[in-house]
Amino acid sequence: MIEKFAPQQEVSKAKQLVTQLAARDFASIEAQLDTTLRTPELQSTLERLAKIVPTETPRSINIVGANTFSSGEVTNYNLTLEYEYSSSWLLTNVQLVRNGTQVVVTGFHLQPEQTPLKEVNRFTLSEKGFLHYLFLLLAAVIPIFIVYVLRLCYKTPALKRKWLWYVFIAVGMIQFSINWSTGETSIQLISFLLLGAGFLSSGPFAPVVLSFALPVGAISFLAKRQALAEQNAG
Repeated sequence: MIEKFAPQQEVSKAKQLVTQLAARDFASIEAQLDTTLRTPELQSTLERLAKIVPTETPRSINIVGANTFSSGEVTNYNLTLEYEYSSSWLLTNVQLVRNGTQVVVTGFHLQPEQTPLKEVNRFTLSEKGFLHYLFLLLAAVIPIFIVYVLRLCYKTPALKRKWLWYVFIAVGMIQFSINWSTGETSIQLISFLLLGAGFLSSGPFAPVVLSFALPVGAISFLAKRQALAEQNAG
């Protein structure tokens, strides 16, 4: 089972690791690590990571990512914290495994940043490329087109199973998505998107994902309506 939440005890342990690293308390860190991480290179790795942590007290610590996977009595935690300092930010990712009452660290990564995630993932039109604007245009136009066709469907007389047409028209099929921050795109071939567009962000620190889906139902109805009009005219 996969969940998204931040267990307080595990978050406290993740924060403690950074505190111990800043204090160069490597012995306490090593005692919490999984045996697979206790390699001959561990001391030099901890020395390198300690140089990344600013010596000042952080202004704030925010949980920007939390995932939990449970299988039987074993629970895996993947936590990401953002530390704010006076002139920089630090992303800390910690992987923990709980088995009963025992909790061990299976992964620990630091990444210094010059810009906070909120700013990096802010929805903005500046410095965006052609693909961003194309997705934005289609995500705006497709819902308008679908609403227009729904109105035509409502006004079309002698249409059998009209309610099925409403459902078919109202959803877009084959979803195209773009991560607004990175520009990475994806396609879901089996997907249904209401009114053919979507705007999603999993939190204040997460990137916006903009999506559109092809208005297959709306286009099909226009073809059907044209056929009905020709039939009535004949």
